[in-house]
Amino acid sequence: MLKNNDVDALRAIARLLSTTYQSRPKLIMRNDTGIKRVTQFKGRSLCVAQSGAYVCTLAAQYGSDEKVYKAPADAELGDYLQQLSRT
Repeated sequence: MLKNNDVDALRAIARLLSTTYQSRPKLIMRNDTGIKRVTQFKGRSLCVAQSGAYVCTLAAQYGSDEKVYKAPADAELGDYLQQLSRT
């Protein structure tokens, strides 16, 4: 973590550059789900990271049940733990 005076020094010498880079959502799922299209998300549990730009949009758009986790790795682990609890 930067100290306040380090942040001020960095702001004095840094500048913001615009880029054309855009982050796109990534979908990771098991291959045994049978899901081929996003329209099949209805009623399904989806694990998402709270910092993601698409939190709540999947539920609103496709009728899925979103499970929100702190980080992407936690979301992936959450899905795995849900599988284990069903067995």
